[in-house]
Amino acid sequence: MLALLFLSASITRTTAAPATPEYLDLLGLSAVELPGLDESALKKLYKRRALELHPDKSSHPDAAGRFRRLQEAYEALKDPSARSYFQRFARYGGSLWQNVKKYADDRLTVERRGWVRSARGMRMSTERVRLNDDFVNMREGAVLPLWHNYAANAFAEHGGPWVLLVADHQDRRGTGAVSAAVGAFAKRFADEPWLEVASVNAGAANNEEFARRLWLAAGHKTRRPLCAVVPPAIDGAVPDRLKDLVVVDCEPTESLPLRLARAARAARDAP
Repeated sequence: MLALLFLSASITRTTAAPATPEYLDLLGLSAVELPGLDESALKKLYKRRALELHPDKSSHPDAAGRFRRLQEAYEALKDPSARSYFQRFARYGGSLWQNVKKYADDRLTVERRGWVRSARGMRMSTERVRLNDDFVNMREGAVLPLWHNYAANAFAEHGGPWVLLVADHQDRRGTGAVSAAVGAFAKRFADEPWLEVASVNAGAANNEEFARRLWLAAGHKTRRPLCAVVPPAIDGAVPDRLKDLVVVDCEPTESLPLRLARAARAARDAP
C-alpha cells in the first residue's frame, strides 16, 4: 500500500543529467577547492579548461562530449548559491543537488494574504513568507531534503537503506528536537556509504499531501514526527522496499540515534 501511495505522489524517474562529480573533474578541481572559488576565479579556470578540452585540441575520443559537459558544468556552478548546493548535495547523485536548490527556491517561500494596519486604517496585503526547513542549509548536507516530485529519483540513486524523517518543520515545538537528533545521527554516519538520511518537510509548499500519505500508510498519527527506515532495494525494485517501511520510535531522547542505527543495520543485514 505504501509503495502505491508513494508512486502516485512521485514523477517517473527521468534520464539523469551528467554525473555531477564529473563537473569537478572537467574543471580540474577537487571538492575541497570549489568552496574557495569566486565567480571570477571560476571563469578564468573555465576559459583555461575550455582551451585544453576543445575538440580541435583534444585527442580524447569523446572530446566533443567532454567540451559540451564542461560548458554545462560552468553554467551550473557559476552562481555562488548553486555552488553551495552542489558542494553539499552532489554526493547523492544525478541532478538531486539541483532538485534541492529548486525546492528551496520555489517551495520554501509562499505568499500569504491578511489584514494589516496602515495610516489609512486596516487593509488587505500580500506578503512573501519564508518557510523553515531544518536541513536545506545544513553545512554538511548530511540529510537530503525531499520534495514529492524527486523523491523517487533519490531512492533510485541509492539502493541501500535510508533513514527517513517525516515532519512539519514549521512546528518547532514538535519537530525541533527530533530534527536536531536526526541531524546529529546523519553527521555521524555521513561517511558510511551503505546508509543515507532524508527528510520530508510537511510544511513545505505542496509537500503536505505526500507527508500525509506516508504518515497514514505507516499507521502513524498525522502531524507528529515519523522516523522510519526504508529497507534496501531488491533488484532495484522501489515498491518492494517501501511497502516494508520500518517505523522507529521517534521520541527525541538520547537513545534515538542508537534506535535509528539498530534499525538501519537490521535492514541492511536482513536476508
